[in-house]
Amino acid sequence: MNPATVLFVIAACLITLGILWFIARTFKAYRSRRNSPVLKTGLKAIDLFTPLRIGGDVLISGDKGSGCKLLGTEIAFRLLNHPRRKFRVVCYVDEKLADIDAQVAELKESLPTLNDRYVVSVVTASDLQGHLSRDIPDDGVAIFAVSTNERFVHFFHEAVRTVRESLDASKILTCFVVTESFVPPGFDVTIITSQIVAKEGIYPALDLNASSSSVSSHTTIASTQRHVTKSAGEAIKNVQANLYPGALANPNWVFNREEGKRAAVQALRFMSQPYFVAEPYTGKTAAYVSDKELVKGFQTILSGKFMDAKPQSLQFVNALTPHR
Repeated sequence: MNPATVLFVIAACLITLGILWFIARTFKAYRSRRNSPVLKTGLKAIDLFTPLRIGGDVLISGDKGSGCKLLGTEIAFRLLNHPRRKFRVVCYVDEKLADIDAQVAELKESLPTLNDRYVVSVVTASDLQGHLSRDIPDDGVAIFAVSTNERFVHFFHEAVRTVRESLDASKILTCFVVTESFVPPGFDVTIITSQIVAKEGIYPALDLNASSSSVSSHTTIASTQRHVTKSAGEAIKNVQANLYPGALANPNWVFNREEGKRAAVQALRFMSQPYFVAEPYTGKTAAYVSDKELVKGFQTILSGKFMDAKPQSLQFVNALTPHR
């Protein structure tokens, strides 16, 4: 075999090995993200109906005035201060937002410990790589993009995909897009908030008829919780499909009037919860609610044990207290 042939064979073998190595590393990173644990936020509505996954892609969108941006800020706060997990939180804010100065001021006030906050015109893969080049916590980086511009959101999501293709399996990147009025494709979890639900004082104003999560069937979610998700979800969807401004306060509304329907509207009320970022304004103490507490709470309500409870006793509470 002549030297040229030998060199060709060696080069071909090296190229093949390189391709196999790249495929193996990409698959390892993908498998790591796919099998990574469910991310508990301590928000009842999110953890029960639209559970998140570390290393996943999350969209938070909704009508203007439905609280989707506030919900994004609350989730960022909970990741920054999570009792069991350690994240680096990075936030990119679209400089072309109509109320950019107000948005930045609110972020600074609500997230005073957030050091990685940037106002940009676009997010590139090199921007993301810069944050991943430093030592990061075991639970990885949670990157938020805040924009109402589809182009900004598209390039951010593409940058995330590009970085993940070459990402070391030990570095996990969880992506959050916070926007309004449109729903781009390609997200593991789609959290949609509703203006009608928000006007009834339910926060998070989660629209269960429009929201979804591919993580709901994750093996780490207990079967009891999956059952409660289904039963409570069906009840609340029925209420939301018939909701109108002022319905909760109307004693003649069918869900308030008929005893057989009352538990469903009580479940809707219990879906609400105090926010940490809103404590200075509401005076209501926020908390991380455990899976055990949220499952027990919805089970108790749906069983009818709180049928005669006052409406305010179920709204904006973290967990149920004994009914008198």
